[in-house]
Amino acid sequence: MVTRATKKPIATETTKEAGGPTHSEQETPKHIVVAITAGHLFKENDDAFFVRNDKNEKFGKCLAKLHRKGHISTKKYDIAVIELDENMKTSEDCDAKFRNENGESCDGVLFKGTLASGTVMYKKGAATGMSAGVVVSPDFRLVGHDDTQKGYLIKGRDDRDFANLGDSGSIVFTLDTNDEENRTVNLVSIVTKTLSKDLARIPEIPGTLAYIVRLDRCLEQLEKLTGVAVHMPKK
Repeated sequence: MVTRATKKPIATETTKEAGGPTHSEQETPKHIVVAITAGHLFKENDDAFFVRNDKNEKFGKCLAKLHRKGHISTKKYDIAVIELDENMKTSEDCDAKFRNENGESCDGVLFKGTLASGTVMYKKGAATGMSAGVVVSPDFRLVGHDDTQKGYLIKGRDDRDFANLGDSGSIVFTLDTNDEENRTVNLVSIVTKTLSKDLARIPEIPGTLAYIVRLDRCLEQLEKLTGVAVHMPKK
């Protein structure tokens, strides 16, 4: 997802003259165009590429990321913000408009709260394209070497996997049932990990399952810890 963001100023202490009092200065807020993806894909300051005609093309640099592992008491988030190169801001490859399941331009509304089991989700991934899925669990988490915070577990519909290897970073959304004209969607999450049914320990569900982290929590922590505030895409 491509959208806009603001890098908040950082207060710094400077001295007017030798031995004199200090005062705080703030940098000017930086308004930028960014792409949002999964934090486990990048390190800060990594160059970001997409593939076209079997060639890698650079489109930006990782400005900030969150992806923390640890004890079960440690919350894990999985988000990265890629600042677009200047020449990509007007490129059709980095169109800053969100599109619904029909490919139509729409507004993205950040969903806050928890969706119930059975809710239909959509995502458009680099590997598997547009797909639909259903929430199996709204509070699933992995425990062990790779502890995670609670998130959604999703199974695919129509005999397809919801997501697979290569779809990490895809934005997951639901339709706004109160919008009869289908002009808005609810932005819910980011594809974080795909799980075999054995790893998810739900053997009665066939195929690959997707684990996704709530987007609102990721963005909240991103702003708190890095100063990068992401704005939702509009038409």
